[in-house]
Amino acid sequence: MVLVCCIPTRGVYKLYSPATPVFYLAIIHNKNGKQKSLIDAMLKENEELSNLLNESEVQNMFSSIKHCHGQLVELKKKLMFLHKKTLTLEKRANVLRVAKQREALQREHQKESMLVREQELISKQS
Repeated sequence: MVLVCCIPTRGVYKLYSPATPVFYLAIIHNKNGKQKSLIDAMLKENEELSNLLNESEVQNMFSSIKHCHGQLVELKKKLMFLHKKTLTLEKRANVLRVAKQREALQREHQKESMLVREQELISKQS
């Protein structure tokens, strides 16, 4: 039984060895160039953003936005309170309306019963 080793011989290694490092170096150089350009672009954008944040107009705008947001939150709270109040008043009005209808119906029944009673009294007298 013969064992075969997978280690390349010197001849095969020489064929591929010189081209491989040059190819990888070209790829690495290309990647480094792209990385440097991206880093430069990000640094430039960060510098622009920091300059914008330092301007007084932007600071005033942010403070104005914060103030308006606070007003909106307060307005929302007031609207929620008014909505709850409206619901309770509507329920109360509905209860009062039903009670008045009941009273009107009872008065109507009383009037009818009084008329019937008067008619009975008149018919008994005659």
